[in-house]
Amino acid sequence: MAENTDIQPSNVQPLTPEPKKRALFRQPLALQWFEDGVLKKRSDEERQAGRFELFLDLLYVAILASFADGLAEHPSGVQVVKYILILAPSWHIWSDLREIMNSFYNDDLGQRILILWIMAVLVVYGNNAVVADEDITAMRATIASYMVARLSACTAHLVYSFASYHHRAQQRLWFFASIFVLLIYVPLYLESISLRNKIAVAAVGIIVEQCLWVFCYSPVAKRVMRIKYTTAADIGHEIDRFAAFYIIVLGEFLYAIIVGHPAAAGFNVRLLRAIWTLIIAFCFNWLYVHNDGSLNYEHAIRHSIVTAFTWVMMHLPLVASMLAGGHVAAASTKTEELEGAELWLLCGGLGIGILCLYVIALLHRSDDPPGTLMLPKHLRLIIRPVIGTIIICLPLSPHLGSTAFLSIIMSLIVFCVVWENVTSLQCGAKFWESWENTAYPDDYRLTPRVTVADAAPGAGTNAPKRSYTPVAYSIGTEPVIDGLIKYAGEPLKLDAANPVVTLDYGANVAGFPFVEVSSVSASGAQIELKYSEPFGGLKEPWSNGPFLYVNGLMNSFRTETFNVSTTGPTTSFFIQGGQRWQTITLLSKESITINGVGFRANVDIRPIIELPGSFSTSNNVHDGVWGLGARSLDLACVEAKSQPSTWEVSKEGALVRGQYPAISLRGVGFKNYEMSFSTKIVTGGVGWRAAAGPNGGYGPYFVLTSGSENLLSSSPLQLKPNSLVAGYGFSIINQQLLPSAPAQNLDVPMNLSDNEWYRITTSITATGYNISINGTHAAFVPSESFKPYVNPGIGTSSLTDGTFGFGPFLNQVAYYRDVEVIGQDGSVLYTNSLTGDDVYEEYGIAMNPRAVCLDGSARDREIWIGDFVHTARMIAVSTGRYDYIESMIDFEFDWQFLDGPGAGLVPMQAPMGIGKQYRAVLYPLQFGQTDYHFFFLVTIGDYYTITNDLNLLRKHWDGTKFLVKTLISRYLDTKTNLFAASDAFWFTAQNTQHATAPTALFVIALNKLVEIAKALKDTETADYYTEMSKTISKAVNDQLWSPALGAYSMSLDHLGDTALLATAFTIRAGIANTTQATTGIQKLSDLFYQIGYKDSTAIGNGPGTQLSPNVQGFLLESLFLAHTQLNVPASVVVPVIKNLLEVYWPHMLNQNQYRTGSSWEYVFPDGSPGIGLFTSLNHPWGGAPTYIYTDFILGVRREKNTTTGQEGWVFDPVWEVVEGLGLTWAKGKMPLPGGQGWIEA
Repeated sequence: MAENTDIQPSNVQPLTPEPKKRALFRQPLALQWFEDGVLKKRSDEERQAGRFELFLDLLYVAILASFADGLAEHPSGVQVVKYILILAPSWHIWSDLREIMNSFYNDDLGQRILILWIMAVLVVYGNNAVVADEDITAMRATIASYMVARLSACTAHLVYSFASYHHRAQQRLWFFASIFVLLIYVPLYLESISLRNKIAVAAVGIIVEQCLWVFCYSPVAKRVMRIKYTTAADIGHEIDRFAAFYIIVLGEFLYAIIVGHPAAAGFNVRLLRAIWTLIIAFCFNWLYVHNDGSLNYEHAIRHSIVTAFTWVMMHLPLVASMLAGGHVAAASTKTEELEGAELWLLCGGLGIGILCLYVIALLHRSDDPPGTLMLPKHLRLIIRPVIGTIIICLPLSPHLGSTAFLSIIMSLIVFCVVWENVTSLQCGAKFWESWENTAYPDDYRLTPRVTVADAAPGAGTNAPKRSYTPVAYSIGTEPVIDGLIKYAGEPLKLDAANPVVTLDYGANVAGFPFVEVSSVSASGAQIELKYSEPFGGLKEPWSNGPFLYVNGLMNSFRTETFNVSTTGPTTSFFIQGGQRWQTITLLSKESITINGVGFRANVDIRPIIELPGSFSTSNNVHDGVWGLGARSLDLACVEAKSQPSTWEVSKEGALVRGQYPAISLRGVGFKNYEMSFSTKIVTGGVGWRAAAGPNGGYGPYFVLTSGSENLLSSSPLQLKPNSLVAGYGFSIINQQLLPSAPAQNLDVPMNLSDNEWYRITTSITATGYNISINGTHAAFVPSESFKPYVNPGIGTSSLTDGTFGFGPFLNQVAYYRDVEVIGQDGSVLYTNSLTGDDVYEEYGIAMNPRAVCLDGSARDREIWIGDFVHTARMIAVSTGRYDYIESMIDFEFDWQFLDGPGAGLVPMQAPMGIGKQYRAVLYPLQFGQTDYHFFFLVTIGDYYTITNDLNLLRKHWDGTKFLVKTLISRYLDTKTNLFAASDAFWFTAQNTQHATAPTALFVIALNKLVEIAKALKDTETADYYTEMSKTISKAVNDQLWSPALGAYSMSLDHLGDTALLATAFTIRAGIANTTQATTGIQKLSDLFYQIGYKDSTAIGNGPGTQLSPNVQGFLLESLFLAHTQLNVPASVVVPVIKNLLEVYWPHMLNQNQYRTGSSWEYVFPDGSPGIGLFTSLNHPWGGAPTYIYTDFILGVRREKNTTTGQEGWVFDPVWEVVEGLGLTWAKGKMPLPGGQGWIEA
């Protein structure tokens, strides 16, 4: 294991000082530095090589080229030594300026004068160094100019050390050490010393200076001096600087094949050599850029200190050899044949250059898992040393001419380039990629007959600019799962004989569905797109939806019809949040050819191998289980402003396509009113609600159809023209598990047309709802049949009370505007033109303002903060997106009630698109799952454990204490010191009061908050939470431990039952002792059913028994803690762990009809999804093994040191469990907070 602490992180919080006024001489400020090993940056802007730096490079390379020219004209061993001795010191001068520019880029008058001064001194050096061995005056001028240049740069470092403390210690060390070392060169001034001795002195000086540079900027010097602030390189700028310099070097000897027209005239052998020289230079640049060819690699500078210094130093021999060999190659265009010494210089220079590129490529660390690319790294690169050696030895073939030499060298280098690029392809990669999305974006149009496409669905969002396409397909008469053909972008033709194409994306994807049509008849064609997570949904009329209980900034339906009249792309307006399977069915008679299909991304789904975190073992089943949670995050966690509104509000009103109605949060308290609005039907019909509940709008729903022709659909619900369909509940159809009242179908006494404005009024009465259109009575909907479906828990308690909302049904589109609500007394209760931006937040359909993690990607697209307790820890070990955790914590406290009946509470089920000014409307329904507040406190504690970040927690510490105070005062029964209250709901205990699991969960939260309080020096709070934890723990042990059961009872009302979370949470809370933990785990056998564990013994056994991966995830962690902290024998915990990881969770992997690549919401005892088709198959709460594997199998986690009391990273695999699982090896990475690198084990 190695912790990447001395290497620059890829993502650092910048310091942003106040802008200063311009000045000729500015204060030199360090651009980046380490503070106690943590990188700090003054700005997060990427800095390219400056113009003055490049100007310096041009002069410096010109000087080097003149040195190489002299060597090329008189090649010999003596000249090679001279070349090295005069080139290396000049490299030191260039490096001095590079270090200053990298650390202090003031770009002021002083720095520019410094550059000009050193360039002038370099001119002196360059003109005299070439004849230093012939004239003592030239030698003295050479040494003097070198010493002056070095002294100037060192003095700049010394001056800068007074202006900025960040590099002060090492700058001053470098200054005094460099001054001392420069004294080595003093003997070179003396004429009496022989040239041979002067060569030895110069060689010693060069080597000592190079070693001194390495020492002064290495961690060794930092440790010896015990300094808090140390130097740090801007790695991006450093890499860019060397790359620019290398390109100038290659360009220098290309210059020679053009200047003076050496290869003129016509086509001749010299021209061929010039072209070969060009190809050689081009390939050298290609190999430098190609590095080692890895998809994912860590640059040598970031890899380790050793590789960083080696990478920098390898550029000196690389540049020297390239210039020497390149100049001879270019010189070959001016002569008929090269002499022997010239051939050795040509081949030696280019061959050594290839070897240097080999070493440089080796220094990078490849992070590609085995089998990702066609060949592993060492086999990909092996050609470099082979051809480098061959090229060096070519002069041993005396009968070859100059053209033959260059031809062989060029061929070998080209072969190396081709070899590396081919072997660096991914396994299974194509040589030719199909071209997609070649049409202009302006081809996207919303025509009157296309209900789901517009010019740019999601335009202006912060969504990734990419698409997801199928991996396999089949064309036929119905959906099929077997015998699919690999999809490579070929045309898909649908006609009457074969109207259905089945598309498999291999794993869940998400985004805006699109089709690209290459051929369609003049009359157009209608196609129905159907989406599903499990394959079985494709055979159901509504697929695995619809999702008609909340508007989640997505398509509420899992089917939609495209009316395609022209070739080109058609894109759905709505997001589909998660699906592996899709069908496209031709509904009309005309044939259609599709040459592109997929989803334009709304989330960035990365291959598992590309994540910052990783995990793999000798058993790929465990690798797959780790990946379930990791993939679920990429779909369920969404960037800020990436999920666009499902409404389009303009001066004409709100354009709303078929979706679950969005309700006004201003009308929640209304009763017995009359609501009117204007509407223009664009396609099919219009829908609205009245007397609806605040939790998603449960209540009456009305759909009015026009007399125009509807889009075709395979839906079993075919709406009659000019009719009113009235339902009650969630919709006018029954949804799985969420039934609605049977719909009433009524004819209206008028013909309604598309694209005409109508005024619709709904009057609520004691017996039903009067509907009028343009002042004419259209229908009366009696409410008697709705009474059995009244549900105050999710709606209102009365058929006459509640708010209103708008949303057409499937494949319908309509405009809404000018809403007015009149009370019983004739007063105006509400008006809204629906033309302003305020509409979005009022109706809960605003683009998401924050980065958040949703409960599920397709269904349950809400912010369930309790379930996030798993998600946060999964993020930490896989995607490394700690900013999501921070954003979620900020969001909860931003929505916290500071006063009123919910004072102190945070939302447990918040929608994405609602403005926080309306949060009181959601109380208590979406604030009332009480133990989810406990989970949120645990998440806060986990965040501190993982990150040690007190800045965020200090900001919210008062809010945290307020929440704890509220939970204790409202829900803790002081008679029993267990949690119970009439208005409390306990998810973790099947809503039984005085229960073990939620009470122990609160102790877990308190224990974690104690550590934060101590870190914040809030001793009073730490002591209070400590005593409260002890009191509640004692109460649990005294009242809920059952010796008869050998386990903790579920609750005081269920003393004879035990529960999974009662065992899991008492272990993690430290309530259970070793004996209690041991027998409690042994009693889990009472909860085992077929493949896993049910929540409690109060739940019966049967095919419909749900086995929750959420709950079993908590159990999984407690088993490891029981062994590591309570010394419960491995023989007790390993069988349970083995069943969970090798039997239960693999069911999410090994059933093709259900597999999505992500973790599930529930599982049935037979291993199928635990709510049938309605199950969310991309649910992060089911992915706990992802962080359990990293924490305990890989063994990388943060723990408190029992001696020092400090949290720190440890490498401590639970070896007994590793052995019990039969694993012979495990490896992976843990991304560190703040982009500070990672820990690898």
